[in-house]
Amino acid sequence: MDQKKLVDLKDIVNRFVVELGKKGIQPERILLYGSHASGIADEWSDIDLVVISKDFEKIPSLERLTLLSRAAWPVQASIEALGYTPQEITERGKDSIIWEEIQKNYKVLYKAA
Repeated sequence: MDQKKLVDLKDIVNRFVVELGKKGIQPERILLYGSHASGIADEWSDIDLVVISKDFEKIPSLERLTLLSRAAWPVQASIEALGYTPQEITERGKDSIIWEEIQKNYKVLYKAA
């Protein structure tokens, strides 16, 4: 991935983090995966993200998707985000097909201080 695209993606993710905060979600990490992470994205490619936060513990999966979509809307980028708790990442990593795919080429775009 070229440096300009990486800077642009980090800017988008930083704006997304602000919107998540407004919705009560404080991400621990945000991972980029898919075509952008593997360097084959085109102008129509979604930005595939995994948001890892303890704040998802009491939020059902479907509600997480809705919350993440609503946080992405003001950023005005084509973000497709999945939300997991740190514990779910540990547990799912063993038997999840999508997590196996994510692990192949993910990039950390955000890490809480």
